[in-house]
Amino acid sequence: MISPVGAIVWLGVVFFGLKLVIDRAEMFNDQSQAILAPGNIALLYLSFVLVKAIHEFGHAFTCKYFGGQVHEMGAMLAETRAY
Repeated sequence: MISPVGAIVWLGVVFFGLKLVIDRAEMFNDQSQAILAPGNIALLYLSFVLVKAIHEFGHAFTCKYFGGQVHEMGAMLAETRAY
């Protein structure tokens, strides 16, 4: 995945996704209105956790690919501080 071919595939997927959103902009807008509905919050949070985990594994795999060492991984999902 870390190669010119991987970059071309990634760009193709991104442009294809953008084309789908643009072609179906009205439907996309209608669907996005209810994304924060109370019934969707649990699914939205679960999706966020899954995407965040995949993202962090991407960092680790890239580091190992280039010869680095990964001793630990972590993902901050929420932080609150009172100042």
